[in-house]
Amino acid sequence: MTAPRRRTARAGFTLLEVLVAFAILSLTIVVAVQGFAQGLRLLKLSGDHQQAALLADQKAREVTQPKEGKDNGTEGGLPLYERIELLWRLELLRHVVTDDAVWQDLARQAERVLEHAEFQTVWMHHWIALAFARAGRRDQARRQVERLRRLPEGRPSGYWSTLGVSLLEGELAIVDGDHATAVRLMAPAVAQIHTMGGGSREQKDIFPDVFMELHRRLGHVEQVIELAQRRLLANPYHVQSLAALAWSYERNGNAALQRQACRQLVLRGGEVDLAPDAPELLAARQTLQVAA
Repeated sequence: MTAPRRRTARAGFTLLEVLVAFAILSLTIVVAVQGFAQGLRLLKLSGDHQQAALLADQKAREVTQPKEGKDNGTEGGLPLYERIELLWRLELLRHVVTDDAVWQDLARQAERVLEHAEFQTVWMHHWIALAFARAGRRDQARRQVERLRRLPEGRPSGYWSTLGVSLLEGELAIVDGDHATAVRLMAPAVAQIHTMGGGSREQKDIFPDVFMELHRRLGHVEQVIELAQRRLLANPYHVQSLAALAWSYERNGNAALQRQACRQLVLRGGEVDLAPDAPELLAARQTLQVAA
């Protein structure tokens, strides 16, 4: 009786094996592409934060020239509320001195926009109130605060009747020069800023940035360090936070950490194309030159 032959190794793969291998390869590619896309997104967002200062300097020439606005609240391609936010950012975070006539013009445009108040979002009403306050129209600003306060509580209003009101009242305190009160009022809202409706996540980042700047002006070194480190965990390219750390470590006498923050600022600033004459970049380079 003849012994059965040993089966020879197959020369190829079955269709099922090919499909399984293709599925595994596809999954690997998808994961890799998603990781790459996320990295690009983070770089873009970080670049957006740093390029905001450059855009601000460019747009400031449009914003800071008083012109007669249009009834739809747009001028020079920017909606009214974006011009108000941009000018506020310039004043607080870039220390740009603006003519009061600019704020008066923005307030006049805000009055025209409020002729159709029911069509404006809470985000728009917030910035309109700030324009009124900055222009010295306190009564009109307070009416905007009360408008927000009358909104439904909680999620239906995006928390603007509570947290939003606290933010706005804190900003009114900034206009009055009372930074300590501003910090106290803004603290609960800043801690929960991304639970609030209205505005994108990047747009709402102005509030943590302003909050950190207020602590810096008040000389609260430890609070600035905590806030800056928290921002850098979310965005390692946030130049304002790196500059805030350098300032904090200089204040508390930690020269080694100050130099480390300055080196990171110079490195990150170059990666996001920060303007070579940006004040924080010049200060960081000077610190490193002195220490060399």
